[in-house]
Amino acid sequence: MARPYDRMKYYLSPDDFIKIIDPEGNSNFFKVLKDEPLGQIKVPFANAANPIAPGGVSDVPRVPFDFLEPARQNRLFQIRVNIFAIDRATAVLVDIATIAPLFELEWGLPVGTVRGGSDITGNITMNGIVSNGIGGINGGRIPFNQIYTRDDLNEVFDLWLLFGTYPDFAVRNQSTFPLGGDGGPLAYDWYISIQGRKYILGDVNKEELEKILNRTQKYRGITIGGIKAITTKA
Repeated sequence: MARPYDRMKYYLSPDDFIKIIDPEGNSNFFKVLKDEPLGQIKVPFANAANPIAPGGVSDVPRVPFDFLEPARQNRLFQIRVNIFAIDRATAVLVDIATIAPLFELEWGLPVGTVRGGSDITGNITMNGIVSNGIGGINGGRIPFNQIYTRDDLNEVFDLWLLFGTYPDFAVRNQSTFPLGGDGGPLAYDWYISIQGRKYILGDVNKEELEKILNRTQKYRGITIGGIKAITTKA
């Protein structure tokens, strides 16, 4: 029986049915047999000794998070990436909501492949303001203020991982201050936080498949690694 509506509604639960689609368009149906929490995994990306310069990026190319790859077949990870900062002087979590729009998280999935953004770039004029090169495959970054210290976000920010796939990340500093450096408003220790759930998948039987195809059994569609067209047309 599916989990009733609650803040976990975007996570899967045992006996849920899913349709997994790969970037090539291949697909298959599965049933969730078991789930468990991933917990929190945190990775530091900026501090006093290793700040990110104004207008700079933490890493080029992005850093592979290969530890997030499921260890075997028939396992599925659903992860959500959060950002938080700790005040070095007090060791207290910082409320970064007002400054978070100045930073963006870049990601690739699978590793090395940009999946965010639109297929093409464009030049837009609004209220007399000209913006050139809007969109494109590298235009779909995640602003910090939309992922700040939360694990119940809209499914737009879900990343799905199967055996053989894992993401990479980098952080872009669009402020005029060093991110993590001493002597400024951003002088904190900064972390990427990974949270989510792990699932064991099983095959659907003939009767269950018939119900799915006849649309009497609900299922959720999951795309692994994004839609290939996004990486080829821009």
